[in-house]
Amino acid sequence: MRQRLLRSLLAVLFVGLLAGNSELYAAQKG
Repeated sequence: MRQRLLRSLLAVLFVGLLAGNSELYAAQKG
């Protein structure tokens, strides 16, 4: 059960990172 929670947390972090990167990329492109 703990592993599932950790995995979901990692997934959320990964998605957040992807969103942040795409936003930064868009800002750089203008």
